[in-house]
Amino acid sequence: MLKRFLTGLTLALIMISSPLFAATVPALKGRVNDYAKIIRDSDEREIEEYLAGVEQACGAQIAVLTMPSLDGEDISSFGIKVADKWQLGDKEKDNGAILIVAYAEHDLRIEVGDGLEGSLTDAKCGLILRNVIVPEFRDGNYSDGILKGVKNMGAIASGDESAVSQSVREGESDS
Repeated sequence: MLKRFLTGLTLALIMISSPLFAATVPALKGRVNDYAKIIRDSDEREIEEYLAGVEQACGAQIAVLTMPSLDGEDISSFGIKVADKWQLGDKEKDNGAILIVAYAEHDLRIEVGDGLEGSLTDAKCGLILRNVIVPEFRDGNYSDGILKGVKNMGAIASGDESAVSQSVREGESDS
C-alpha cells in the first residue's frame, strides 16, 4: 500500500514539475537572437540588414531564435509560446515569422503568423527546412544554413521569387 502511494506521489510530482523544466522564452533582442551562439558575427549582421530590408519592402517582420536547449519541451509548443510573447509583425496583419533552432535537440521550426500563411505556406517552410537549412546543418554549417533559410523566407514573404533557392522552387512543383 505504501509502495503504491509513493509511486503515485512520485508520478504526480514529475507531472507537476515538468513544466518547471520547460524552456523559458528569452527576450527579443532584435531580428537575430542567437542564444546558442551558432551564428557568425558577419552572418548575424547580414541577416539583420537583410531582414530590415524585407520589413521595409513588404512590412513582414521575420526573426531568428537559436536556443542551446529546449530542456525537454516540444519545439511546436515552444514556438507558439515564442510567437505569443514576441508578437512579430503588424498587429492587424499578423505578418510575422520566426525561424527557431534548438541546438541540443537538433530540431528546427518556422512559425508563421496568419498574415504570411498565404505566401510562406507550411509546404514552403518545409522545403526551406529540408532543402536549404538541414543540408547545411548536416555539414556543421549552422550559420550558413540559417542565413540561407532566412533569405528564402524573406524572398517568399516579399514576393521575390528570383531570390528563392532552386531546390525550394523545384520542390514546390513536385508537391
